[in-house]
Amino acid sequence: MDSLVKLNESLNTNIENVKKEQQRSKEKIELLAKANQSLHQQLTQQSKLNEQNLEIHSRVSREIGACKQDLFYFKNKFESKIIDYSSFKIINYWIDDCRTMGFELLYKHQRMIFQHQHFIQHAMEEAQQ
Repeated sequence: MDSLVKLNESLNTNIENVKKEQQRSKEKIELLAKANQSLHQQLTQQSKLNEQNLEIHSRVSREIGACKQDLFYFKNKFESKIIDYSSFKIINYWIDDCRTMGFELLYKHQRMIFQHQHFIQHAMEEAQQ
């Protein structure tokens, strides 16, 4: 009978140790879950900040592009007597809305006798250069 009592006490001690270990494991899991939740919130905030930064970067890039167009136009505006600023912006946007283009007059009919064939020949020569 003594051996059964000792066995019972030993089993009870083991059960208590297992319960304590389970409690410690449960506490560790709760701490890890809280840490995971905190990291998830930080990641969500970082993601929102990244989206905001991308939006700001996009807006700034568009503004810089518009400013470059404005500067390019104002730098050359006195050289052009055939195009105004709004037309320049539209043509530039059609060609490439990400960068400002320069335009050069290749053919002017007042200077040369305007003939269709002469125009095509002159344009082809300019394109090959």
